[in-house]
Amino acid sequence: MAVLSRVKDVLSKFTVRFRSINRLSKLVFGILLFIILLVYFLPHLFSSEYISARKHTDPSECLEDLLKDYKDLHLQYEAVFNHDPLLPGESAHLHFIGNGYIGTALQGAGVLYVSRGNNLLDVATLYQPIVEISVGNAVPTGAFVTNFRDGKVHWLKVWALEYGCVAVRHTVYAHRSRPSVLVQEIDIYNNNVMPARVTLKQRLPSSPGDQVGKTRLYNDDVPGLPYYTIRSLVTLSNGQIIMLHAATTTAPTTINLLSKEMETVAVYSTVKYSSPVSASNITDVTKAKLTDKTTQDLKSVLALSLKELQAEHSNTWNSIWRSGLAVGWTDDPTAPCPYEVNTTVYSVLSSTLAPLYTTGLSDTNRGYNYKLLARSDTCFRGIPTIDAGSALWRMPSSESDLAQLSALWRLTLDKHGCTNLVNQGVTGLYRALIMSSGGLVYSGQDLSLSADPHYYHRNMSFRRIPYEDCYLDLSIVLKSSGRVDTVVQLTERLDSANPLFICDSGCLDPPVELSPLNPVSFPVKLTKPITSLLYLSSSIDHLNELRQALHVKEVIPYVHIQPHHPSPTEKKSEMPGSFWFAISVLIITFHVFLFILIYKEYWGGKGKEYGPPSRAERGAWMERARPKLSV
Repeated sequence: MAVLSRVKDVLSKFTVRFRSINRLSKLVFGILLFIILLVYFLPHLFSSEYISARKHTDPSECLEDLLKDYKDLHLQYEAVFNHDPLLPGESAHLHFIGNGYIGTALQGAGVLYVSRGNNLLDVATLYQPIVEISVGNAVPTGAFVTNFRDGKVHWLKVWALEYGCVAVRHTVYAHRSRPSVLVQEIDIYNNNVMPARVTLKQRLPSSPGDQVGKTRLYNDDVPGLPYYTIRSLVTLSNGQIIMLHAATTTAPTTINLLSKEMETVAVYSTVKYSSPVSASNITDVTKAKLTDKTTQDLKSVLALSLKELQAEHSNTWNSIWRSGLAVGWTDDPTAPCPYEVNTTVYSVLSSTLAPLYTTGLSDTNRGYNYKLLARSDTCFRGIPTIDAGSALWRMPSSESDLAQLSALWRLTLDKHGCTNLVNQGVTGLYRALIMSSGGLVYSGQDLSLSADPHYYHRNMSFRRIPYEDCYLDLSIVLKSSGRVDTVVQLTERLDSANPLFICDSGCLDPPVELSPLNPVSFPVKLTKPITSLLYLSSSIDHLNELRQALHVKEVIPYVHIQPHHPSPTEKKSEMPGSFWFAISVLIITFHVFLFILIYKEYWGGKGKEYGPPSRAERGAWMERARPKLSV
């Protein structure tokens, strides 16, 4: 009690003294107190944690931070993306990953697709390998990114919380050199000030006839690792059945992250399936073989680190992309744009096996495949496919649409002399696709560029075209003047390779030897009769003989004229726009002056100047108008 009374006395004395201070001193004291409090709390208010929390409360800002990593790829036409949900004016893309043996799309049901033995991923299974991710009851904002260069799809998700956000980068790829392997890498970032709990859910088949078990994998490197075993039967329209067996490592059901903490979860799945068989041919022996194969593949995958698997996958795709096709933009609305071309190429290649790059392939079989690739027959006989329109060049809207697109490409190439290349997997099919796009034709003694020059209404380039023991780069360059040039350069050459010679339309000029250091350029010419634009051969005598055999009568330099494509809103009148503008100005000016005149006439007068005359004025007027009689 003594202490309490003492405190009361001190407070009362302080109150009396404070009231006795003048107003100016009180003001100074208040300012000093405010400055002290500001200095104390300011560092906390503007600390990096609170700034980050305020910055990332908006999920769109968190998402844009993740999308920055893919902007350059998108500008280089090597990736496509769309938000989820879609933004106004944005188009949805099919974000598909595959290797010719298995494939899946991340949006929609996300079921696994397999092949019935027709080189197409057109059979939907009931197995959904993609892991579902959630953060409480929050609704995520996301985006899908398909990276053509690495053959991966990134599913970006952001959950907005009270003091920040939780961001997830879910990367999925079907391993390019290990056909049965599907890899998921889930990177989780807690950019929230508070701890966060993330839930992961693996979707397992639950239909009648499906079997799901959980066991442990005992290996020297990974002892006792738990994983799921999945057995499923897929019934085809003709009544036949595909037996599918899968093994997938288990993912943690919940992950608790502290503020600014990050964690990576990897989920590995291996899939094996049978050829279509009748129900009577399903035996326990076949089931056991499939189970053993999936388990052995899973063991081999777990013997490698996640980085090693990524390196294998990316290096294989980089080897495939060493050859390539690139197109520029064009004013022709019916021609495919660069995004449509690259999406088509990626979609077709993702549906095709890569036997040359398959892990475990013997050197003997690999050498045999290379020999088959050297037999290019007469690929490609036909008009260039680059202007085939949306039939061959489009962005697939669904897995079935992608399968139809891939089937149409295989049919087109097969019917134009590229059967041998198409049958050699992704390497041969891609080579045939490149040849068909530019009108390149292999024959017995030469490689020619055989196409109507009118197809070359934009810049195009073809990388690493093989011919004998050499590789070439070919470019179609459209000048601003309308002139079109072809540029050829020797990029790779074995020591044992013969020299290569080239001549342009009709081979009227002496052939030129190609050199790795000096590219050769020719202007595109029109000839009568029509001949190829370029001829390339290791035999100079063959090219000299062509000059005599082609019987060219006339040569005309080709100049590309941009076609006029009238828009629906374009006027049919041939009057220039300046004429109609002048007419409109005159009409508007006339009506303005008319309005001013009417306004002044009826509303702009003073007093009675423009009003009706008074009675006195009318009487005076009548008096003046009355005739006067002379006396």
